[in-house]
Parts: sequence; C-alpha cells; structure tokens
Amino acid sequence: MKKILFFDIESTGLEITKDRIIQLSLVTTDIDFNILEKKKKNFSNCGVTINPGAFNAHGISEESLKEEYPFSMYAKSILTMFNDVDYIAGYNIKGFDIALLHEEFFRAGLDWNPKPAIDSGIIFKNREKRTLAAALKFYCNKEMVDAHDAENDVLATIEVLKGQIQTYDLDNLYTQKEEKYVNPIDGNIIFETVSEKYPLEMTLVLESSFDNENKRLTFDGKIILENGVACWGFSKFKGLPLEKADLGFINWFLGADFPQQTKSVFRYYFNQTK
Repeated sequence: MKKILFFDIESTGLEITKDRIIQLSLVTTDIDFNILEKKKKNFSNCGVTINPGAFNAHGISEESLKEEYPFSMYAKSILTMFNDVDYIAGYNIKGFDIALLHEEFFRAGLDWNPKPAIDSGIIFKNREKRTLAAALKFYCNKEMVDAHDAENDVLATIEVLKGQIQTYDLDNLYTQKEEKYVNPIDGNIIFETVSEKYPLEMTLVLESSFDNENKRLTFDGKIILENGVACWGFSKFKGLPLEKADLGFINWFLGADFPQQTKSVFRYYFNQTK
C-alpha cells in the first residue's frame, strides 16, 4: 500500500541555517488520503531565540519549551517515518520546511534524501496565488481554525489537496501511448494509440513542481543542471559552470549563510571538475 506523509513545521524563525524546529506534526495517509497515523511533537529551541514574528504566528514560547528535548533526540525515528512512505506532502514545504528539516537531520548526523514531494501550496499559487487559509476557503468553503498550530495546518492541507483534486479534476488525467501488435490474420504490425489514466500521485508531484524543478540540484535552486553540467543558479555567474566563478566568490559562498545541502552539492560537483 502506497503512503503519503503530510507534515508541517513550526520554527524559531525563517533562517534555514540558524533557526530550529520547535514543533513538527506528521500525518500519514494512504493514497486516498485516509488517515493512518498522526504524531505531533514539540522540541527544545536549543538556545535559539524565537523570532517575535514567528511567535505571533504560532504562539509557542521559549518558556513552554524548557522541558522539551532537542530534535536530535528523535531524529532517527522521525527519519524512519519519512523513509517508510512513498511521498511527502504539505503546504509550501518545498520553499522552507524540507530545507529546514534537512538542516536538522544534518545537525543530528543523518543524511536525508526526500521522497517525491506534493506541495499543495505550489499547486495553489500556480493556480490561484493565495495563502493556506484562503486555499481552505476557496477549495473547501471552510474557515481556518487555530492557524499555525502544526497539526491544524497539516489537516487543513489534506482538505485543500482533496479540494484541488476535485476542482482541477486531477484524478482524471490521461496520457497517450503507442502500442503495437501483430495482426493475427496477415502478420502485419499494427500501431495503435491508446489512452491510459495517469496515476494521481504522480500528477500531484508534477503539479507541485517549480518552473525549473528539473534543473535544480539543490532545494534552494542556487545550483542547477544545464546540459548535464552543474552551474550557478544565481549571482553574476548564473548559468555558468561552477568552476567559472572566481576564488573570491567561491570563498564568500562557502563562508556565507547558505544551507548545508547547498554547500554539500557544490563541493561534490566542484570537486569533480578538478
């Protein structure tokens, strides 16, 4: 049975390399979105100050986290949950949550290779350009209750995704393929174009893609693939192979506040050019 793991993160702030996950909600469903398991856990902020803007959004205080353990204490079991499903899903997870979660796993000494992601936030923004609360109202005609509680956000995301499937008829998309067979009468080969229903989960993954998704080598798009060559995805060197950047820029990049995954990918491909 195929499974999807919906998740949502509440954090100390929005800086991927510095901020910490302080709440994580995980909801596992089958491919028809029937809920199989729910888990929600708070974590220590590990001395990282909770940004006032973040507190205003989720209402989780540093005082309330004093008795909580760090994310690293639970990292292995959390990673197991992410590895035991076929897809991961959420709202805007590809823009923030996946990268921050990767950083937390990295700090815990664990390597995470995310499963294909379904992002109802990207689907919504590509189609309608709105927020999660507006998405819930638009697709489901429901009001958001206790927004920015991680579990409520996850459950709302499931409702939104189901509404998107219905609104855009995403479970009734077909692909065409050519089949050939031998005519039993004269032995000639006959080619015939047939329609085949596209798997819903694959449709959702494709609908969740960024414009340059197939080129991205990093979550943030800072390093991309152009004609089989790893290139810069930003700065004055955008579109140029990694080794074309001058030493000053490379030293700045490695010392700057970029995610570990971005730097790791850079080192891997840059070392191959030597």
